[in-house]
Amino acid sequence: MSKRGITLYLHVHQPYRVREYSVFDTSIDHNYFNDSNWNSDRNNQRIFDRVADKSYRPMNALLEKLLNQHPDFKLSLSITGT
Repeated sequence: MSKRGITLYLHVHQPYRVREYSVFDTSIDHNYFNDSNWNSDRNNQRIFDRVADKSYRPMNALLEKLLNQHPDFKLSLSITGT
C-alpha cells in the first residue's frame, strides 16, 4: 500500500510601501521605498522586521521542527513582494 500525502502550501506576500514623495524630490532623493523616519508606517525595513519576528521566524522554526521529526513531511513555500 502506498502512503498518501498532503502538501502544505504556504504563500507569503510582503508589499513594498512607497513613501510620501513629491515631484520636487526626484532630483534630490531616489529612495522611493524607505522613509528616513524609522517609526513611519512606510518604512519597509522596520515593517518587514516586525512581521518577520511576529510571523515568519516562528513559522519557519515550527516547520523546521516538523521536518526534523517527520522526514516524510513535505511543504511548498511561495514568497512574493511588489
